[in-house]
Amino acid sequence: MYSDIKTKVIIFPDVAVGDKVGYSYKLVEKEALFPGHFSMTQSFSNLIAFDDVRISVSVPANSLDLRVFAAGVEGGLAEDREGRRQWVWTYKNQEIATPEYGSVAPIDYGPRIIVSTFKDYGALSEGYEKRARPKSAVTEKVRSLAAELTREVTDKREQAKILYTWVAKNINYAGNCFGVGSVVPHDVDMILDNRLGDCKDHAALLQALLLAKGIESAPVLINAGSSYKLPEVPSITVLNHVINYIPSLDLYADSTSEYTPFGLLPQDEAGKPVIQTANFIGIRQTPIPNYTSNNSSMKMVLHFNEDGSADGETNNEETGILSGPMKAGMAEIQPNMEDLLVRYIIAKSGYTGTGTLIKADPHQLSDRYTYGSKYHIANAINLPGPGAINIGPVFPSEVSISDAVMTLNIPERTLNFGCIGGVSIEEYTFDLPKNVKIMSIPKEAHLADSRTRYDSTYQQKGNTVIVLRKFEDRTPGPVCTPEDDKQFRPMARNILKDLKAQIIYQPMDDAQK
Repeated sequence: MYSDIKTKVIIFPDVAVGDKVGYSYKLVEKEALFPGHFSMTQSFSNLIAFDDVRISVSVPANSLDLRVFAAGVEGGLAEDREGRRQWVWTYKNQEIATPEYGSVAPIDYGPRIIVSTFKDYGALSEGYEKRARPKSAVTEKVRSLAAELTREVTDKREQAKILYTWVAKNINYAGNCFGVGSVVPHDVDMILDNRLGDCKDHAALLQALLLAKGIESAPVLINAGSSYKLPEVPSITVLNHVINYIPSLDLYADSTSEYTPFGLLPQDEAGKPVIQTANFIGIRQTPIPNYTSNNSSMKMVLHFNEDGSADGETNNEETGILSGPMKAGMAEIQPNMEDLLVRYIIAKSGYTGTGTLIKADPHQLSDRYTYGSKYHIANAINLPGPGAINIGPVFPSEVSISDAVMTLNIPERTLNFGCIGGVSIEEYTFDLPKNVKIMSIPKEAHLADSRTRYDSTYQQKGNTVIVLRKFEDRTPGPVCTPEDDKQFRPMARNILKDLKAQIIYQPMDDAQK
């Protein structure tokens, strides 16, 4: 089912200090990825030093119509003689840049060379479809499985959901990126027999299962990394992932993302340009979920004891695209590691203690996920002396409000970066013991700028303090600019001030009690 790899070892004998070694090699492509076409993409990262790069491309002048785009490199069309055309480019980079957290891929902005015989992305989609379409044929095995899975279900959306969920849960991901295996799926019966497949195989199988129920779909080419643009010249390299599109439902689906529910895409696939391989109608874009659907909420109750220890419980919930990463993480935790995980999280929050993990089944493909912990903390407050209680999570959610101010510790950006909006809510109940007196609680805060809002309230009821914090980020995404980051920093500094607010207490003597 998968290609073999042969390795050749080159031995340089008697290499000594000051020697220079090198080698040359020739690659012969026995079968083109797309018959009759050639495509090459080379991009350069400014995080890597390049001493001396020289790239040349030579093609028959009359029989190969080549489209060329280059930026950030020296050179171009060098000569046109003896029936051939040749391009030569050179590139050097001696200044290594500092990585920027979450920045877009170098292919979106950096030095790059793209050459291709595809006249446009429609031709590229046609090339993929020609080889992939036969692989998604409805076989008897596919038809039987589709009928079994959707027995007594007539609603087309529900049928599509059932088939998507089955593929996501039952076809294990295994890549095949050698030769034509990088663009041609396996036969669907082989995928079913082995219960293995990469993104192309997932897309082909789901397409066949849907078609068996009369639901048309098409493979869609997309970038699965941090690139958010398509180059001016059609590039196969940038379109490195395949998902499905169901026109009747106007819905994209990626069954390789086994923790993403039907109707949603993973965050790194939201708002990206895509190429539909069947019935190409131009470059389209995957939807960006409304920020209100991406919620991260935390409810924490902490009961302090007279000896300074505390017993608490935290319940978290993630909705929308935030639920997938948390489910994926929880699915990896073995039962014998849960105690250690809770201890680690408690310690990272600044305490010592033990607890138990609370988690819903991560394999249920819904758009929300709940998890949390029950715990005992040994050193929660400083008794018998006076002290202060930091208002922060013991067991944080996937996206805590403190994550919003992380930008303050990142150097000012020079590159675009991936971003998406959402809502984070944190509710705290601090129940202090009778042998202490609450001296002060923070004042409420209400902050806003053009795209974000932060609100906090603090209420005291006897020896109990109730805190509510909410951060709303209306950033449309999927890409933000350095100017966006610069404009948010004043807001982040003000939010950080409120996050540092504390509850002040002091012990009471017997008379006060």
